[in-house]
Amino acid sequence: EINKYANDKNKHLFIGAYYQIILSHLMGGNWDEVVFYFNQFKNVSVEVLYSPQGEREVGTYSSLLLPMLVTNGFYYESEDLIKFVENNIKLNDKTPYEIMQKDGFNYAAGRLYMEKNNYQKSILYLESVSKIFLDNPSSDTTYFYSAIASQTLLEAYYLNGDINKYEKQFKILTGNKPINYSSFSTPLPQKYYLIPQEVSLATAYTVFDYINKKGKRLTDNDRREFVESADNILKNYRPGEEYKIGIL
Repeated sequence: EINKYANDKNKHLFIGAYYQIILSHLMGGNWDEVVFYFNQFKNVSVEVLYSPQGEREVGTYSSLLLPMLVTNGFYYESEDLIKFVENNIKLNDKTPYEIMQKDGFNYAAGRLYMEKNNYQKSILYLESVSKIFLDNPSSDTTYFYSAIASQTLLEAYYLNGDINKYEKQFKILTGNKPINYSSFSTPLPQKYYLIPQEVSLATAYTVFDYINKKGKRLTDNDRREFVESADNILKNYRPGEEYKIGIL
């Protein structure tokens, strides 16, 4: 079909078609087909990239595709897509929709590099995303990825050993130091958005590990709540969702 319309001026529309095919195979758990059609997606992207319409289509669908690839454990394809986009496209951030797309892409990149234990690179992406929410906390849907990035940064800082940055970010988000965990308020992002359970659990884990290293004991109630939350995540885990259990 692609060859048939090789010179067609609307060839850039195949980008969206391949995105839909990849999405359907992701939902169906057909991993070989995901990889095959991802490569087709990238091949057509190269062909249409240097037309205004083509560049816009590639940027839009790459931003939508990357979070799903990372979520489902396609780390090689995810990193391949990140490099391709960053080498060839400038993602726009002029409209609220464009801001959310760009932030979604960079947040997914930050999650990917955290899973690959490249915490410094992860932090660079997450910091770039978190700024807009921290400057103006609100429930505006445009800021969702920015909000979740600001909380995910706690995990990234902690795992990277940046304890000073971890303590500072913790105070920004809760108004307290992590050593005073029993009295800290709900983290700022959770006041405005429903934050994924694995992100909240990762935040709790960093706090508990932090206070343990400071020689302070957890209460029995804290231990019980943590174990129950971990059990729920493990119960709902399926292959490809390593990001959900990595912190455990």
